Amino acid sequence: MSQLSPATADYVLSAKAGIESLEYIDDLLREYLLFRGFTSTLQAFESDLEQDRDQGFHADKIVDELLSMARELRVDSLQEYWKYLSFRFFSHLSPKYQRTTKMFEKRLLRLFLVSAAKAGRRHDIRTFMGRHGTELGQQSDWIPWLGLEYIDQPHERPEFEAYFADEWAASLRAALADFMQTVFPAMAVPRILLFDKDRREREALQRKLHIFEEHMRGETKITAHEVGDGSGPVGLVEDHIGPAVVSPRLLPALSTSGRPAELDHTTEPVHTSEPDRAAVHVVPTDEPSSVLRISQEDIFLEHNAGISMAKFSASGELIASYDDESVLRVWAPDPSSTQPKLKNELDFAVTAMAWDRRHTHLL
Repeated sequence: MSQLSPATADYVLSAKAGIESLEYIDDLLREYLLFRGFTSTLQAFESDLEQDRDQGFHADKIVDELLSMARELRVDSLQEYWKYLSFRFFSHLSPKYQRTTKMFEKRLLRLFLVSAAKAGRRHDIRTFMGRHGTELGQQSDWIPWLGLEYIDQPHERPEFEAYFADEWAASLRAALADFMQTVFPAMAVPRILLFDKDRREREALQRKLHIFEEHMRGETKITAHEVGDGSGPVGLVEDHIGPAVVSPRLLPALSTSGRPAELDHTTEPVHTSEPDRAAVHVVPTDEPSSVLRISQEDIFLEHNAGISMAKFSASGELIASYDDESVLRVWAPDPSSTQPKLKNELDFAVTAMAWDRRHTHLL
């Protein structure tokens, strides 16, 4: 069976979603007609809904209606309703489905004949064959059925036995319902039915956005903090980040000892191999233990996983960061920066990082 093109598949899904939203659209139309004061139109609309032959596009209801007509021996209504369905729905199908529709029509007529035989209504069989016997007799599989009214105990005859079983009627119902479900999306769906599809898509996007925001609040908490002489706010990016580091761009706000002016004497610098390397400091004890100080306008969104290590370059223009998924990034916290960025997915663990203080290279 050939696969549908992406555009066709998307249309089929959209049509199916629209058809499933009919009751919602009907309610919207009622509200609109009341809002506009179109009471006579609303009454006509309600009247049409009560006589809806499409059964609200519910496949089960349509199938049950067909089966009831056959079992209640209303063969004229059955044929007329099938003719309506053929014009309303089946005409939109590919020609390759014509054989399928003919097969279901044949099975519904045989259900009528079986129901008439079970009820002992031989005159109904005779009337039906008088109208259609000549046409049906041209098909070889119908020839045994032409004499059904003359056969006693037809359910014991091998050519009819399967049709008198309850399982045959149940399988007919299931197959016909599945067929009708595939027929509806083949129709040209009016644009109003896509309204609910768009609404549901927006709701799905809003749910995803809410989940993402909750995730970000759990992974990254951004607060305001004053550093040095109070020249400007600094954001604290917390959780899943390695030892706190201070950008060399903030060094003018530090005291001559290399510590922020307002930090007490208990703050100790982290050991570095080069004495003139930009100072790296541990956050004092009254602040969160894992804090990366960056300017408030910089939002730390360069990683999808928890960050275990981060370090500024000597110039303060770049940050090297490493996360729990072994992704190493080199990026600029300033969105307007033209510095090149780097992303590497490593197959080994990183335990330490250092910058070349002269050439802005990560060692």
